[in-house]
Amino acid sequence: MQTQKEDSLNLTKPLVSVVVPCYNHEEYIQGCISSIIAQDYDNIELIIIDDGSKDRSNRKIQELIPECTRTFKRFEFRSRENKGLCETLNEALEWCNGEYFTIVASDDMIKKNKLSLQVDKMSAENSDVAAMFSGYEIVDAMGNISAKVEYPLEKTLTFSKYYGRSWLCASSALLRMTALRKTEGYDNSLPFEDLDMWIRLLKEGYRFTVLRESLLFLRKHDNNFSNNRWAIFKGELKIYWKHNGTVLFPLAIFASLKRYLKSLL
Repeated sequence: MQTQKEDSLNLTKPLVSVVVPCYNHEEYIQGCISSIIAQDYDNIELIIIDDGSKDRSNRKIQELIPECTRTFKRFEFRSRENKGLCETLNEALEWCNGEYFTIVASDDMIKKNKLSLQVDKMSAENSDVAAMFSGYEIVDAMGNISAKVEYPLEKTLTFSKYYGRSWLCASSALLRMTALRKTEGYDNSLPFEDLDMWIRLLKEGYRFTVLRESLLFLRKHDNNFSNNRWAIFKGELKIYWKHNGTVLFPLAIFASLKRYLKSLL
């Protein structure tokens, strides 16, 4: 049980809204939630939406509800019919009260110090820094590390430095809620959520920061959407076409095609 002094200290820390959209991840969802419970940052609201899973994801989440209720400043869980990822994230956004916002994919896990480190660094940044990303480690279905992605130097990204690239990891991001609220939410006409949001924020004049540290375990398994390179290529083309009013548009299309062809080798 927390003391009055601890509660007072928590009130001075920015509230972080953590959103977990879940779809058919019965094997991984408890590991994901447990990694959020284990955070050394304690001013968190956790919002989980089961997006019409056909497996036992709902039951696995319910098993952790008592611990989530005890751990977090606020905990919400909703299970309903499938609406897709973008619609699920927009629904979660309506519930969020945090100063910062982060999405954790239900098959990923975050390291214990992810939120505390990112909140500390984001708090020191100017308000035009809308998002902070980090390195990550790729793990297989069994949790074995197969690769590590760390950046040699911390980077600051603007629109011209990022447009046409797609290497930012969505689950590694901590976003400033004031910037996110200025967008129209996630575009549910698109096949995936992150690239379009990054481009829109950068087009508004915001900047991103990329930390060199690895703060996330990114899961790779047979059911990953990222395995469908053709779907990703088509999705990227649709997103870049939406934002085609720039001299960088041809370069973005070429870079996307190059990534797709490389994936076939």
